[in-house]
This record gives sequence, C-alpha cells and structure tokens, in this order.
Amino acid sequence: MTETIPEYIDISELANYQEMENVVFLDVRDKQDFQARHLPNAISIPPNDLPYEVENMDTDKHYIVICYHGVMAVSVMNFMKGHSLKASVLKGGMAAVV
Repeated sequence: MTETIPEYIDISELANYQEMENVVFLDVRDKQDFQARHLPNAISIPPNDLPYEVENMDTDKHYIVICYHGVMAVSVMNFMKGHSLKASVLKGGMAAVV
C-alpha cells in the first residue's frame, strides 16, 4: 500500500515519516550546519550540488526537503518534482525541530 505524503509536512507529524522506509530526509543547508545538527539518517545535498545529484536520486523514494526555515526547501522541492521525483517540505525547517 502506498501512502500519500502531503506537499508540506508539519513538525508534529515528523515522527510518522521517520518510520517510513520509502522516505529520505534531504537536508539542503550548508555542510557546516548539517554537521553541527541534523535529523537522524538525513542526507546532505546543498542546493548548488543538487543539479549534479538529481539524476542519481531514487525515483521510488519520497524526499522530505529540510532547510533552515522551510523557505528554500520549496524551490528545491519544485526543482525535484520537475525531475520526476517525489518531494515534500518540512514546514519551518530545522528551526522548527526542537
């Protein structure tokens, strides 16, 4: 059964998605901020690297894009969808993760 994942993920629902095997947390903040703090099992691809990585991304996965405050992630999500990838945004970004 494939569960529909909404375009915008509320922080209160984060734990539900962390349990899903087909979900990948994609952190698009810079490498230093990613190293300082990130969600468990998140991968780091800064936006400038994404055009080089997008062709290697798994079309069977659903990517939840995380940035600083949830703004830049919207552009990244739209870029990914333009490349036939499934993507959503974590509302509020890492600033919302306590």
